[in-house]
Amino acid sequence: MVVNPRSLTFGVEVEFTRVTRRIAANLVAEFFDTIPKYRGGTYDVYEIRDNCDRVWKIVRDSSITPEMLIGRKVDIGTDEYKCELVSPILNYSDIELLQCLIRDLRERGQAKVNESTGLHIHVGSDKFTANSLRILCNIIYSKQNLLSAALRVNHIRKRYCSDLTEDFIRKLNKVKPKTLEEFADIWYGDASTSRNARNNRYHHSRYQVLNLHNLLRGKYNAVEFRIFNGTLHAGKIKAFIQLVLLIVAQSLNQKKASYKVTVTNNPKYTFRVWLLKMGGIGDEFKTMRYHLLKHIEGNSAYKNKVTNEMVEDYSHIF
Repeated sequence: MVVNPRSLTFGVEVEFTRVTRRIAANLVAEFFDTIPKYRGGTYDVYEIRDNCDRVWKIVRDSSITPEMLIGRKVDIGTDEYKCELVSPILNYSDIELLQCLIRDLRERGQAKVNESTGLHIHVGSDKFTANSLRILCNIIYSKQNLLSAALRVNHIRKRYCSDLTEDFIRKLNKVKPKTLEEFADIWYGDASTSRNARNNRYHHSRYQVLNLHNLLRGKYNAVEFRIFNGTLHAGKIKAFIQLVLLIVAQSLNQKKASYKVTVTNNPKYTFRVWLLKMGGIGDEFKTMRYHLLKHIEGNSAYKNKVTNEMVEDYSHIF
């Protein structure tokens, strides 16, 4: 059965600063017309239930460089300005709700992002097998250069979302694991280190564009995409969610995928064609295509080099 990207569940972790965790939690609670509950703990957790009884969280993220406003001046913030919004499991129909909440944090809360913040998107892994995970890794490996260019991943974020390595991808496709246990042995390097690595919550393998660590250690039924810079732009967040849902659906629907790195002299055209092949067509994905293509070099309309006049004549169509 063909997997529709709209049928997949997802969740987000949105990192930001310029507002304290307490104020952010109150803003989220006001948005849902409820009351936040302070749970504390290592991550200084605030929980907020929405109208569907789902739990949203505001937590501390130690990787964030905090900022605060003193008058109109931006200054170094205290620890309470390290904020992360953690969503519950969401459906495609919840994207608009998420966008409204993000706008509320930005506009009423004056929340901001900086180079230290990131956006993580999780997609439910219930439909994955060892083979479809391998296909997903192949897709990401072949396109990670294009993705980095499109998303303009900054140098600080790269520390937390390094590329999948050639050694890993070659071994993965040589062995072609049949079980998640076999897959984990390759993900962590070998069988002898796999068990210890799984028990390490912050194992270095999680800091890649595609994080399978939490899935393979049996803690979460989700794959995580970590390649996104921090943003509180609701349109971009929607675009990035749509992108990962399309990629996951492609990996679940295809029987195989090449890991050959995509090389092109027209990245914008190549990336656009890939989006269209995955189903990112029509008005539904118009803003996604806009946000993902606007920073890539090349021309989206023509595969080969064209004149400036031709670009001006046709660029309005795309």
